[in-house]
Amino acid sequence: MKHFNKPFQKKLKLCCLALLIPSTVSAVSSQELAEKCPVQFVGTVVEIADTVAPFASPHQAMSTIKFKVHISQRGSSKTYEEVKILRHGPHSLFKGQLYQVELNGKYLCSLNEYRKKKAL
Repeated sequence: MKHFNKPFQKKLKLCCLALLIPSTVSAVSSQELAEKCPVQFVGTVVEIADTVAPFASPHQAMSTIKFKVHISQRGSSKTYEEVKILRHGPHSLFKGQLYQVELNGKYLCSLNEYRKKKAL
């Protein structure tokens, strides 16, 4: 830094700081997400039950999905877990299919179809 004049040094420090802040924020938000979704497992859908509320709109209809837990990755020691999702929401679940799931209580944080990694 001795090779640069004072105003340039100040600008350089600000640029470096500006580059570091987004990565710090990203790391903190990843940690917050992990804390907000304390249960993570791999499981198979064994039951899909539609919940009927008397005055609910069809667009707000819920389904309760029951998973058999095969691999508990974080926070779950149960054999079965239940999740509530919108019946006509973004996720289409199929009985017998394997999924990686993250939960907060009975509510879904993340859901992905689970695919075993092939050995090289």
